[in-house]
Amino acid sequence: MNLVITIGMVLIYIAGLCYLILRNPLPSQKFEEFAVGGRSFGWAFITMTIIGTWYPGSLYIGWAQMGVDMGVVNTYLVFYTLGGLIVLYTMASRLWTAGKKFDIKTMGEYFEKRYNSKILRVFAGAAALLIELPWIVTEMLAAGYAVQAISYGRIPFNVGMTLVAILFTSYILFAGIRAVIIADFYQGWMFLLGGMVLFIVSIKVFFGSLGNLFDEARLIDQELLRLPGTISGWGGEAPGPLFWPSLIIMGIAGAYMWPSLFARIFAASSPKELKASARITPIVAVVFAFTVLWFSVGVSARPEYAEKIPPMPW
Repeated sequence: MNLVITIGMVLIYIAGLCYLILRNPLPSQKFEEFAVGGRSFGWAFITMTIIGTWYPGSLYIGWAQMGVDMGVVNTYLVFYTLGGLIVLYTMASRLWTAGKKFDIKTMGEYFEKRYNSKILRVFAGAAALLIELPWIVTEMLAAGYAVQAISYGRIPFNVGMTLVAILFTSYILFAGIRAVIIADFYQGWMFLLGGMVLFIVSIKVFFGSLGNLFDEARLIDQELLRLPGTISGWGGEAPGPLFWPSLIIMGIAGAYMWPSLFARIFAASSPKELKASARITPIVAVVFAFTVLWFSVGVSARPEYAEKIPPMPW
């Protein structure tokens, strides 16, 4: 019965996603439509594509695991996200204006126009590939493992990863960035609203209250509630006092190098929509992130759950 429910929910999700994308094909075969969606998206879509592109998946997997291993140090995600959004707010209008004026659609094109150098365009394109490739590989691995987990091992890891890769590739080729933004909008609201409800209810059901959650975590290891965090996540090597702020600073600096952020900026319909998104996104992101991050810290006090998790297939 559990297998039927989980597979059924996934199929309903995929069916809804496919329906929305098929309803919004490319209006023309122009590269501008494929790369930046005709620069036609409002703040609601831009907000969800910024959050939905990486927040749910990475938060549920990478940062949640950091909460189990290292405690509240994982909250650096919230603060560097806020810093990154400030970066977005300050540079988005100028980037969008330049993109509209000079018909810029990619980060490489921006560097070529800005510095009048084709070499920099090639370098920027190669850098974007190198920056995004590990992220894409990690996403595919996580997707394969997720499919294996929700199918209770009935669908092998490699098969699950292949199926997800085919799905992603198909809808991107069908409608380009338009499909990506629609998918992010669809899954963004689902993960944010559903996720917040899920984790708030989980905290209530499993711990009774947020205070009880932290009390249980403190009984396991007081370092879980201190910065820079417990040493268990680093093989016994305790991080220094600058560890946590350095994570935040490097995260904010990295916001200048998000290749996918350029496409999101250029896909907006106007600078006004970008600024509206940059004002709303922090509120949504912070509330959602803290519910997941705090719950993951509490899970460190429940090792019996970890014992039921199947081993990683890689």
